[in-house]
Amino acid sequence: MKPGTFIELGKLALNGALAVSVAMIAQPLVENKFDPGVFLSGIAVALSLIGIGVTLLEKGG
Repeated sequence: MKPGTFIELGKLALNGALAVSVAMIAQPLVENKFDPGVFLSGIAVALSLIGIGVTLLEKGG
C-alpha cells in the first residue's frame, strides 16, 4: 500500500478514538447514571484505536 493510505487509515483510527471518547463522556449525561462497565470498555477501545492510529501514521511516514 502507498504511504498515503496508511496516513489516511491512521487519521480514521484517531477520529474513531475521539468519537468513542465523546460517547463515553455523553453517555452518563444522557442517561443520568454512570455505568463503570461502559466507561472502562470505552477507555479500552479508545486506547486500542489510538495505538492502531499511531502505528499506521508511523508506517505511513
